[in-house]
Formats: sequence, structure tokens, C-alpha cells
Amino acid sequence: MEWGLPTLIMAKDVFLNKLQKGEVYLKNCLYYQQMEYDEQRGDKYDSGIPSKLFSFKDVTNGRITIPSAYIKSFFQYKPQNVKMLSETQLAFYIPDNSAKSLKKLSETTEGNALLIWDTKEFISRFVKKCDELNMKYCFSPVEYVDDSQYADCEEMLIQGINEQRDCVLNPVFIKRKSYEPQQEFRIAVVFPEKMSQYEPAHSFSCDEINRLKNDSVTIQIEPICDISTITNLQEIIDEPYILSCSKDD
Repeated sequence: MEWGLPTLIMAKDVFLNKLQKGEVYLKNCLYYQQMEYDEQRGDKYDSGIPSKLFSFKDVTNGRITIPSAYIKSFFQYKPQNVKMLSETQLAFYIPDNSAKSLKKLSETTEGNALLIWDTKEFISRFVKKCDELNMKYCFSPVEYVDDSQYADCEEMLIQGINEQRDCVLNPVFIKRKSYEPQQEFRIAVVFPEKMSQYEPAHSFSCDEINRLKNDSVTIQIEPICDISTITNLQEIIDEPYILSCSKDD
């Protein structure tokens, strides 16, 4: 499965070390909407679909979003970034258009990244803990859509809300086409009880948005030291990462 391909996350070394120890830190999805001036990450529609169905007084540029969702984002290698060198060796390449984004993202870190080479096992450990906590979760590569496709996304989402069912097309996993070089893979947890005081078509005040965008959760899973490594980001951008495995893997 595509979600089983290796993933990368950039952060300061202390946070990379914590993640290796199993400390998964997730930010509220509204956090990224507020990074409007960060061209690499600041998508004002992140985790939201522009909506023309709802209108509120003094509100422009409205969107449908799920502010009860908390996410963690990774860069994920794609099948086209993988080359088989032998029966036991694979080479993973970072494409040029993604390299620019990754370099920009790493400017606030020590220049290192955590490479999770067995993403499938990482997800398995994450899911196990969420099940223990009876917590709703989801994970998927991000789908990048053209502006013209948002109308279909909006229609499907509204239908899901009206029928009171889990919507397959979750805004958390939809972004605009211009952000495709990010090659994001996301995990998310949802806390409906955090939003129980709001109506489905609630218009959030600035204070509410500020509180939510600074909110976060931490989930402690089994350590992932055995399926990941901290590596220099520039080195794996300049040269492919070689992964060795047995013939049975």
C-alpha cells in the first residue's frame, strides 16, 4: 500500500528524539491555516474547503472545516521515487520540486529529519494505542485538487454531514494543487466531544480560532527506534537513501 512507503518529518532534534521514543505530537488542524505567510506550509484552506453555501455576517472567505481534528504531517516517498537496485536494495529519491520545500521547512530545525522506513508498522503502533484509548483516527496521503474540484468536494462533504455519517472526503486530507510538492502523508485523531458545544454551521470568533490553533494533543505509542533513524536532511536530498532488506520483506 502507498501509505506503507517511507516517510520523513523535520523538526528540532529534541522533538525527533521524542518521536522516536513514541511521543506523537499533533496540532489542531486550524494551526496551519494561520501560517498564511509561510509559502511552504501556510495554506489558508488547509483542512478546510472553501464554501459558498454558508454566509455569516462580517465573514468573508468562509470554509467548511473539522476543528475537532488534530494532525501530524509527514513527507512521503511515492512509488515513482523508488528504484530497485537489487533483490535486497531499494533507492529512495526526493524529486527536485519537493527538495525546495523540504529545505525551506528545515530552516527552523537543526537540519535533520526523522526517516521512518516502515511506515506501515508505525501506523500499526499508532492505531493500537488509539484503539486502547477508544479514540477515532484516520490516516492517508493528502489529495491535491484544483480549485475547480472544490465544488465536488464541498457537495460530498455536505451530503456526509446531512446524512450524519463519516465523510470519506475529509477536508483534513485535501489541499490545493500548488502544494503537491509537499507529498504529505497525514495521521489524524478526532475529538468530537471538543466541539460538542458548537452547531454544525458554527462561525468561529477570532478568540475561538486562536484557542484552537494553539491546542495540541500528545499520544504515547510504542517506541519506533527500531523502524526509524535520524538523518541529515541535506544528505538524503543530495543522494538517494538506500534501504537494504531481506528477500522475504
